[in-house]
Amino acid sequence: MCARPGPVPAPGASKEVIVPCRLFLGWLTEVHILSGDLAAARASLKEALESNIDEVVFEPELLSLRGELRLHSGSGRDERFEMAEHDFSHRNSQSTSDAREI
Repeated sequence: MCARPGPVPAPGASKEVIVPCRLFLGWLTEVHILSGDLAAARASLKEALESNIDEVVFEPELLSLRGELRLHSGSGRDERFEMAEHDFSHRNSQSTSDAREI
């Protein structure tokens, strides 16, 4: 979990504020894609996929973003579509074994 220092907690309460890093990194990736900054999108997506793998609830959205990013980049058209299709079709399986590769 991405723990960030927060306000002083009440006695007996947790001392960490948990921030869903993958969610925010996914949003950042989407902003980079929409603005056309594909290098920054790849970097933020890579960080999202490699960070806190316990936050599996965000994995499908990250795979969709990876598919979208692959549609916008890459050399061969057929290869781009195959890789993007793979991400879009596997986003519901929540399999994290190959999700870390961009």
